[in-house]
Amino acid sequence: MTNDKLRMLNMELGKKGYVAAGGLWPAGEIDEVANRYIEYTIAAEKKKGLVIEHITLPLKAKGGAGMNIHINYGFGEEFSGVTTIYENTALPKNKELVIKLDQPILVPAGQTLHLRILPWYDSNGKPQGKKYLQIGELKVTGKRLQ
Repeated sequence: MTNDKLRMLNMELGKKGYVAAGGLWPAGEIDEVANRYIEYTIAAEKKKGLVIEHITLPLKAKGGAGMNIHINYGFGEEFSGVTTIYENTALPKNKELVIKLDQPILVPAGQTLHLRILPWYDSNGKPQGKKYLQIGELKVTGKRLQ
């Protein structure tokens, strides 16, 4: 398995962590924003699929307790077959949370799995700055199919 690249859409990475583009979390968000995410890709070989067995990802909300996330996966650039595999409203402030997912995910031969972290911040009606999502090392284990 390979993690081909880390991609962001409408996000920025600063010295303290990830933040919405422009440095402020918009006011009034109550759920994920489909066009703002941090994305990892995992590609199966052209002739052999794979099964992802475990995903481990450390996260921390820096600067406030209003950080929320969904972790979704889908396939291909069109992000088809979207499934939410993790949801957390109000990550604990300044405390690392290690997410451990043991739900098997089949990646067919020649396909690419897109794993997206979709953060939003409960801003109590005002844009919020100095609130960051810190992401540790993504660890994925699994096996190739024969």
